[in-house]
Amino acid sequence: PDPKRLITYIVARLCEIYEAMTGTPVTHSTRSRTADYTPDPQSHGGRFVLAMMRVIDSKTRDTRVASALRFFIEQRSRSR
Repeated sequence: PDPKRLITYIVARLCEIYEAMTGTPVTHSTRSRTADYTPDPQSHGGRFVLAMMRVIDSKTRDTRVASALRFFIEQRSRSR
C-alpha cells in the first residue's frame, strides 16, 4: 500500500477513536501555551494522534502525521 495513503487512513481512524471516546473534536494547534510555534500538534487530540503514530511506526515523520491530521480536520469541516 501507498505509505502516504496508509498514514492518512490511520490518522483518520485515530481521530475518530479520540472523538468517540472523549466527545471532543480533534483540533490541530501549533502554538504552545507560551505562544511559541512548534511543528508538533499541541491540542490534546493532536498529541494523542501523534503519540499513537509514534507507537505504531516510529519511523514515520511527525510532519507527515501533522499533515494527515490537518487533512482530516479540513475534510471534516467541508463535510459539515
